[in-house]
Amino acid sequence: MPTAKSILKLTGESLWLSLGQVAAMAASLVSVRMLTDRMTEESYGTLSLALTLVTLINQVVHGPLQNGAMRLFSSSVEQEQVGAFWVALRFLAALSSLLILLLALAVGYAISLPSAPSSILLLASAYAVLAGGAAVLSGLQSAARQRRVVALHQGAGAWVRLVLAVASLWLVGATADAALLGFCVGAALVLTSQVRQLVRCYSSLALPADRAVVRLWCRKVVKFSLPFVVWSAFLWGQQSSDRWALELFRSTSEVGRYAVISQLGYYPFSIFAGMLFQLVAPILFQRAADAASSERVHSSIRLNSFIVGGVLMLTILAYFVFAFFHEEILILFAGERFRDYSYLLPWQVVAGGLFAAGQTLAINQMTLLESSRLLYPRIVTSSLGIALNFYLGWSLGVDGVVIANLIYSCLFLGWMFFLPVEAKSHRSSIVSSRR
Repeated sequence: MPTAKSILKLTGESLWLSLGQVAAMAASLVSVRMLTDRMTEESYGTLSLALTLVTLINQVVHGPLQNGAMRLFSSSVEQEQVGAFWVALRFLAALSSLLILLLALAVGYAISLPSAPSSILLLASAYAVLAGGAAVLSGLQSAARQRRVVALHQGAGAWVRLVLAVASLWLVGATADAALLGFCVGAALVLTSQVRQLVRCYSSLALPADRAVVRLWCRKVVKFSLPFVVWSAFLWGQQSSDRWALELFRSTSEVGRYAVISQLGYYPFSIFAGMLFQLVAPILFQRAADAASSERVHSSIRLNSFIVGGVLMLTILAYFVFAFFHEEILILFAGERFRDYSYLLPWQVVAGGLFAAGQTLAINQMTLLESSRLLYPRIVTSSLGIALNFYLGWSLGVDGVVIANLIYSCLFLGWMFFLPVEAKSHRSSIVSSRR
């Protein structure tokens, strides 16, 4: 039974994370109006396409490291090897960021022709490295349950990036390059603040660590994170192919219109799913520890089942709100010129909510230290999603990619629901709370 003290602590953590995510969500919604008012549909579409590169780098490189930091931190605490774990994580993050920048410079030099968007590539890569480094630090601080630090940087950071992007559009020009420049400066400021806060709160991490132990933690992090690297490339393809399909078969202006619909309908649930992950995952991982105790693992999975049910209920509620007020919401946040697409908002909300529920269910496999189980369903469903995006984008345009998102989210949630929820080492002793 949870004590009054633990309930009070969890309530405080929830409030801080909620404040941070609400601030970030508000910045995301406001950014639609502020950026679309200053940019043409074509330049906004170009920015949206450039941000798919940022998403690729973060999902394939920094996302897996962030998950490794969150899942293995509790084990390093129990083994009294936090210092070595931090050194290992810092080394892996620095190495991957360096490789990204070198690759971006090489590719940027290779395409440095007057007609080639090499500046977009370099700015997007720089923004991905800065934002990805901040995400890894957020994962570590979330695992340590430093909720206030995470919430402040996520909430304030979103507004800092938005303000600087708007300022850059005003000073440099209404182009995608200018917006990305503002994002880069904002991300650099946030990352600098996070590093300073981490050093201040964890000064003991500066103590020397045994190299053999550091190498051991490097191997552990890589082993746990490697499946994420593989399927994240497919997941990125599913989440970005909708825009590229519209760019290929329709126009950049259509990409801009669809980006507005997604940012207002789909992405609020993505942000909500991120908040749930930051709040719930460290608690579940702490309960399960190294997944050796069937009783501790069962407790974590049962708690997560209630959370998934809550996400689905919230999705239903959000659908009805957007079904009745979709036109008013779109006009408020994007303006009159996008109102013809407002009928798609409720369905983007449903797609985002179902995907968020599936993401929350996937935490069960991470709790069990069975992240490799997610490899096959992630690859298969993402591959189907890519095919649907291109086919339906070609045949139906914006309507088609919204339908594709909805089908993909249903498939992903269904597969996550039927995955086994017991560790291989004690499969017979843990019974799913769903049965």
